[in-house]
Amino acid sequence: MARYTFPQNRLLAAAPTGGTGLAATNGLLVRVYSDSAATMLADIQTLVGGAIPNSELTVDSTSQLPLFLGPDGVGTLYVRAVAGGPISTINARLDSILPLASDRLTMPSSLSLRVGDKLGVGLVPTRPLDVLAAGQAGFVQSTGTQNNHALTAYQSGNGAGLDNAVAANFPSDNEYASSVYVSGVQQQRATLKITHTKPAVDDSAVNALGIELKGAGTACQGIDVNAPDGATTGNLLRLRNNGRDDFVVKGTGRVGIGVATGATPFGLLDLRPYDASTKGLFTLPAGYRPTGNGHLSFACAANGGYGQITVGAVATGNVRVDNMAGTWIALDDVRFRAEQ
Repeated sequence: MARYTFPQNRLLAAAPTGGTGLAATNGLLVRVYSDSAATMLADIQTLVGGAIPNSELTVDSTSQLPLFLGPDGVGTLYVRAVAGGPISTINARLDSILPLASDRLTMPSSLSLRVGDKLGVGLVPTRPLDVLAAGQAGFVQSTGTQNNHALTAYQSGNGAGLDNAVAANFPSDNEYASSVYVSGVQQQRATLKITHTKPAVDDSAVNALGIELKGAGTACQGIDVNAPDGATTGNLLRLRNNGRDDFVVKGTGRVGIGVATGATPFGLLDLRPYDASTKGLFTLPAGYRPTGNGHLSFACAANGGYGQITVGAVATGNVRVDNMAGTWIALDDVRFRAEQ
């Protein structure tokens, strides 16, 4: 790890952690600590690497601290007068953390950044990296050809009590724009890919994609697929499992349920039983079933001749295929008076 140069703001009175800060006193003797309670002396050095006894520094005639090197990898330290008084926070200089000639940035273990005067070092660290800006707070761009990510947010912590410790959080108070934009020009990959890997324990309560619509009476749409530049040629929605398309909506608006992988539905709605032993197609909801207590049978066209569709009455509402010549059967001839 590197030792960073301290402090960014050399005027102690401008950087209090609590109270009114250290007095701007010529010749004031202070000690530098690693913790905010000022109980552990920091391992600090002169700019040429010499040890600083007792971690003590003297404020100069302009009420500023001299420059020094902090402990390895540390970006925030704490200062207190030897005679006692309030504790002040000091940060490493950004020009030592962000060297212009470096092709890799290693951030210190604790650093608070605020966009303001001169490179924007903040005065009160509350998180390992804290950036506050009136405009754009950051920009990350990768222009190289290496096969790696431009940005990675990795949550390696795991265990009970971390149920809200996500790898990345994107809240927004702006009611007039989306919280997150994702765009891309992919050829063979998803623009946005979500992968869930089964853990060692039961994961039946897990969703790969969870959408929560809050607020009583909200009119927010759960999922909206829109093609503003004209008709598409691909699927609008595909749910594929175990070698078949359990549910697919084609760009033409045709819907297939249980169709073969990549198949085009024969009609506006194409239902396929999983195998020949599966007779049931679906169950009609109450209010849409035939009147009476029995069932109705209909002769319907099939690609191999004719087949039979049976519709259960009020008691069941089951719709099933009893006989079929070929591989598909049409429901066009199924008509009945529904229960009143």
